[in-house]
Amino acid sequence: MTMKIETEVHETGTSHKTWKFMVLDDYEIEIIATVNIIETEDYVEIKYINVSRSNRGMGIGSKLLEKVITTFKERTIIVETFSEREHWYQRFGFYKIHQKNNIIKMVRHPNGKRRNN
Repeated sequence: MTMKIETEVHETGTSHKTWKFMVLDDYEIEIIATVNIIETEDYVEIKYINVSRSNRGMGIGSKLLEKVITTFKERTIIVETFSEREHWYQRFGFYKIHQKNNIIKMVRHPNGKRRNN
């Protein structure tokens, strides 16, 4: 499978932009994975990463997350996710800053440098 990532950016008329990165199938017909992002003045927030069931386990989600990190390398990136995903995000330099039940909030600072709060 050839991985082609397309980007959409929308100005919302407020103080933030919304971004969407999409991976298309080889025929560029079907979207097989997406990541939605909100960019504010202070940080970038990953709203969700979704890979179609039939395309999971092929590294597509990792490629999308790498695209987010590369695009926003000078920005702090945050994500709220299920605790089962903690180790996956840690591989990319994120660390947990909050947990409530099975939902965790993780952060990655520019260039992967950890900050003490």
